[in-house]
Amino acid sequence: MQQLADYIGLSRQTLSKYFNDPQQVSDNARTLIQMAVKETGFRPNLFASNLKRRKSRVIGIIIPSVTDPFYMQLVSRISTIAEISGYFTFTLPSNGKLSVEADAVAKLQSMNVAGALIVPLGRNAVQSKLRQMEDSFPIVYLDSPPMHNAPFIGTDNQQGITLLVDYLCQNGTPPAFLAMPEINRNASTRLQAYQTAMEKNKEKPYILTTDGGMDWQFEIYGHSQAAHWISGNRSKYQALLCANDRLAYGAFLAAWEANIPVGINDGALRIAGHDDHPLAAYTCPPLTTAAQNYDRIAKTAIETLLTYIGGKTPSVVKQLIPMQLVKRQSA
Repeated sequence: MQQLADYIGLSRQTLSKYFNDPQQVSDNARTLIQMAVKETGFRPNLFASNLKRRKSRVIGIIIPSVTDPFYMQLVSRISTIAEISGYFTFTLPSNGKLSVEADAVAKLQSMNVAGALIVPLGRNAVQSKLRQMEDSFPIVYLDSPPMHNAPFIGTDNQQGITLLVDYLCQNGTPPAFLAMPEINRNASTRLQAYQTAMEKNKEKPYILTTDGGMDWQFEIYGHSQAAHWISGNRSKYQALLCANDRLAYGAFLAAWEANIPVGINDGALRIAGHDDHPLAAYTCPPLTTAAQNYDRIAKTAIETLLTYIGGKTPSVVKQLIPMQLVKRQSA
């Protein structure tokens, strides 16, 4: 910072003001600094600056997996919107494990973050740590609701599953349901939504039973459960609704291995997912699903968190974002 100040011919104090808020310096100084930054490629040490500030500009994010394109797409949108608002993000994964989530919580507590966006695993073991962290800085929960009353932005899972069940029932035989492992609270919400929607359509629910596992490898789980179902008597169920798109990818492989076509043609197995995962449009055939609104979730999450950071309470604390049915060739 001092070297750049000397290079420009301005004081270090002026330079610091610029990096904290460009509007604090004159137009002439701002132009000189911007030109020098472009010429030198200078980037301030944001973490060091953040530790010295009374008011942090860092937003912490905890997600279950950094290898899941769904979460990375969501984080990408959040980071872009946060940057426009003058904040930068720091993302940590829980890897679907309670011990790793607890460690991520502890790291954020030590970083002087302004606030955090967290996708919780939704198990009692870490809930006390999350609630303690709420006393240190604002937290908004995403995707999967926490087990206590707290700010939450998520998708309307019940509405999404209902859209899919209604569509599948109206366009062929009723669907069996490939449930998620109980990895978070979305699993039970989507299962209950399927049962309710089937009853509304006067159809008997049929659920592919879970094995009680807590693994985040949904494709492996979807493949094994769908293969077992296909090898048995699937009778009138010529459609399979999967609780998320990654389960559907595993079901696609199971159908291919059994030499069963997937799609809307006679004799084919109709497979549908949920979420509109970034790869859903590129399966063979492309996957019918219910789409989450990434942009609206990200924008609502950042706006809600910044409202809390500013010391105010948003008018709506919990928000469920509607989903949209995406009809493709798989169902």
